[in-house]
Amino acid sequence: MIRNNLIGTVNLLAQLAEQTCHRVVLLGSAEASVKGPPSSPYAAAKQAEARYAALFHHAYKLPTVVIHPTIIYGPGQVAEKLIPYVITRAINGQPLALQTPERVCDFLYINDLIHALLCAALRESIAGEEFEIGSGQGVMIRDVVQLVTASIGSDATLANQDSTDRHSQPLTIDGASSRVKLGWAPHWSLADGLRRTIAWHCEQLMAAQQTT
Repeated sequence: MIRNNLIGTVNLLAQLAEQTCHRVVLLGSAEASVKGPPSSPYAAAKQAEARYAALFHHAYKLPTVVIHPTIIYGPGQVAEKLIPYVITRAINGQPLALQTPERVCDFLYINDLIHALLCAALRESIAGEEFEIGSGQGVMIRDVVQLVTASIGSDATLANQDSTDRHSQPLTIDGASSRVKLGWAPHWSLADGLRRTIAWHCEQLMAAQQTT
């Protein structure tokens, strides 16, 4: 986390500070934007990235903007992430082993994140600021599983009970002020985003079956 996330970002900011650029957009995390101590090494590294971005903006006039998104999902995401894992297991009718199915999270479709990043790159008079980006809707992971299984027509079920760890805390934001200053708003509902993501996974499965 320190080497790849933090040191890599600081090296990049140091190089860009010697260049002329319109805007530097850094991708943070909603886990890093919450107040209080970080909940993981990842969150700590992301918090430090944001602080270095603020330093380079203040001391060296580097026009940085940090975007802190909630949980991102969409076509092409790596299989280890939550939504691809749920979809793949549901398609195959396999039980889902989730540590915290009762956790409430904010899920953001990839197209909405891309739009937010473009706004962060092009919006005037926002250099040096940080923005929390999310759908604004908190949904229990268990309910997301039910949406996926119902859409697929799968009988896959949750295999274990909820546990109490750092990931059991809600991950939601109130991004109203960020949306006003950034000039951005989410477009994709969770139902529509999941439908498109499930369709992509089904297409990939069919393509793999045809090649074998």
